[in-house]
Amino acid sequence: ALIESELEKVERLRTDGMYAAAIEIHQRISSGGDSRLALTVELAIQRVDELQRERMERQQTAEEVFRAVEGRLAERDHVGAHRELCRIPPGLRNRAMQETWEQVSATMKEIEELTTRIRKSLKSQQDEHLLPHVLRLLELRPEDTRLARLAKELKQRRDQRDLRVADQRLSECRSLLASQAYEQAAGQLTGVNPNLLPPKPRELFDTTHELAWIL
Repeated sequence: ALIESELEKVERLRTDGMYAAAIEIHQRISSGGDSRLALTVELAIQRVDELQRERMERQQTAEEVFRAVEGRLAERDHVGAHRELCRIPPGLRNRAMQETWEQVSATMKEIEELTTRIRKSLKSQQDEHLLPHVLRLLELRPEDTRLARLAKELKQRRDQRDLRVADQRLSECRSLLASQAYEQAAGQLTGVNPNLLPPKPRELFDTTHELAWIL
């Protein structure tokens, strides 16, 4: 029963790529002196050789997979890189693989958190402050065309909101200019993006700041 338990443990270790520990168990079994376990001992010795060959083969495969991971990351395909990294058992990861696994796992966690936040905001129709999160997620998932469309739509909504605010500020600015309160008029334009303004409102924007500076 003990040996059966140990052999089951070997299979778990093998699945995780923990070959050194698996081989150690077989070597411990093969060194037993009980003649009644002769067949088990012989099989254990054979299994050590098999595990050593298998470890070398899977290490080579892991290196090939890791090269694919590096290619995915070069293309900023974090989801694809994570999918490839999952093919490398923990016990076969070298230092570079482990560091990459930790970095990609952290990125995947951020992707999941951003995705959840964006979905909740869209569902509740509270998207006024959503654009930075969408742009960040788009950096992590540049291949997602739906995100790109959402970012474009949110930018348009933001610009429309900014234009409405600018129109209100410009109206107040005109009243202050009529009263020759140039500095206060310029203050009303704080936060207004001049690049969004049509030609005439842009001219008023520039003139107001010039008057506030001169007078």
